[in-house]
Amino acid sequence: MAAPAATADWLQELGEEVADARPRVYLVTFSRLLPETMAAGGGLRDLAQLSRSDVLEAVRDSFEQPVPTAAGGRPRQRQGPLVRKLVAFRETHSDGSHHFHVAVLLFDACRWVAAKRTLRLRHSLAGHFSCTHREWWSVLRYGVFPSEHKPHVDQDYLVWFAEGETCDVFAESQQPYNSKAWRGRREQKDKEAAAVGKPATFSKLDFTSLVLSEGLSTRAAVLRYVQDHGTEAMRAFTCKSQKRLTELLADAKEWQLARQVAAEEDLTDWALLCRAAEAECEQGAQCLYHQASEEILDGNAANWDRRHLAAALRKIIVAGPSKDTRVPFLVGTTNTGKSTLVESFDDLFGFERVFHLPAVTDSKYGLSNWLRDKRFVLWDEFDPVEFAHEGVFSISTFKKAFGGQYFEVQMALNWHDGNKDFRWQRGVVFTNKAAGLWRPTDSVTMEDIRHLQSRVELFHCAHQVVAPGSRPRHGMIPQCRHHLAKWIREGAEAFDAAQGLLQMPRVASEAVSPAAVADLDQLLEAAKLPAPARQAISRDVIATGAVHVQELTRGDWEGLPSWASLKCLEQRRLLKLVPPN
Repeated sequence: MAAPAATADWLQELGEEVADARPRVYLVTFSRLLPETMAAGGGLRDLAQLSRSDVLEAVRDSFEQPVPTAAGGRPRQRQGPLVRKLVAFRETHSDGSHHFHVAVLLFDACRWVAAKRTLRLRHSLAGHFSCTHREWWSVLRYGVFPSEHKPHVDQDYLVWFAEGETCDVFAESQQPYNSKAWRGRREQKDKEAAAVGKPATFSKLDFTSLVLSEGLSTRAAVLRYVQDHGTEAMRAFTCKSQKRLTELLADAKEWQLARQVAAEEDLTDWALLCRAAEAECEQGAQCLYHQASEEILDGNAANWDRRHLAAALRKIIVAGPSKDTRVPFLVGTTNTGKSTLVESFDDLFGFERVFHLPAVTDSKYGLSNWLRDKRFVLWDEFDPVEFAHEGVFSISTFKKAFGGQYFEVQMALNWHDGNKDFRWQRGVVFTNKAAGLWRPTDSVTMEDIRHLQSRVELFHCAHQVVAPGSRPRHGMIPQCRHHLAKWIREGAEAFDAAQGLLQMPRVASEAVSPAAVADLDQLLEAAKLPAPARQAISRDVIATGAVHVQELTRGDWEGLPSWASLKCLEQRRLLKLVPPN
């Protein structure tokens, strides 16, 4: 095969073969054979007799099944196909002859020598393997878009891709956005415009690229840069948009995070949590959240098992709230770390993707923000009785919202036509102080409160968190998605592993003494409560310090941590047996 006349231009256009290159992307070129080359023989096939399919299959075969050499070599490590995508282009010359290009994308990086040898020995084709292109879009763009050296391109290219893949040739031939690259092109256009005396332009995307490439994050930083280093077009755009700079900066941040957010949206909430658990925390064992969460979890071991809380969080993250999946509700006095334990959900899902506690004074549109693309509900210091009393979250709406049912959210008329049907099927967690949490009001009765309690599972936090040494108090502890996800996933796995043991009869040392509170065991037996519920109630009653069951008022029973875990009829049967006092 004779080399083209303008060899230097040809190599510059196609890219050189680099002997030790090991990319995942190649542009393979099969040049036409000159008449004298054909006359001299050499065993090469005439491209005029080949189709796009012939060339494409030859390239795929040469990568997948290379001809072995006498020296052998190391076997391929990858199991399964090596070729991911192929696109064959045929370029026609003015005299009617043609040559071929094949864009190659591999699953793994691979040297080209074995494939080139196979093409020559098995398929009688001589190919040039360009190693200049490093990205898939670049080799595709060479075949799809015309250029100064190649004004005509193949409109009937042939596409092949591996099972499970897709290939949108036009979309995949576009260069991915890069703020520095876009800014560089804009600066080059400014120079070209100045050379011919034309005014330069400056668009919103130019502004976004400038902000991201320079790391400008505040209005003042933008104004200072533009005043000191901006072009006339840049200054005019910024001055005109000065009142909108905060909005433009927010748009730039959203633009910057779009790829990450989209990738996270492809994951389920639990898969995202598991990925965070597998990542590494930069602080390691010195992470302040890790230290604080371990203290909170260990300090409350007498009140609840960390495995139980982890399993409850996993269940509601995976399936959302329902009658069978109640919302974990961490309650306790101040400085018990209940908020610290769960506020890192903001770091896990992103602050903007978490629905935080609405204002109790907004009884009209308090829930409207819930509809704005949220992934998690974190209501810190949430008082369900107060919200019901103020009309922000009625008893019936609360039951539906956290029972997996549809309910209506009132919207502003300029944003929506009144009410919008909504159903929440993702994660939720509440926190609040324990004192007075379930105190009835003139509009919220005890019967209403029992309905509220049926949708939550209480976890009483009693251990006071102390800030040792230089560690900040719990309210100032930085969030950590990794250690939050890690204790939840590990705790849930430990909960699953312990289920077999939990079903076995408890040993005597673990059983609650029936004589610890006089007549308690007989009362619970008469109420026909299941054994796990009797044990939980017994532990809570003993924790009150009572010596006789008659000391407990109706309010004491309803305030027990395990009270909400009882079913409605179980609560009713027990209250009928409670002595009036």
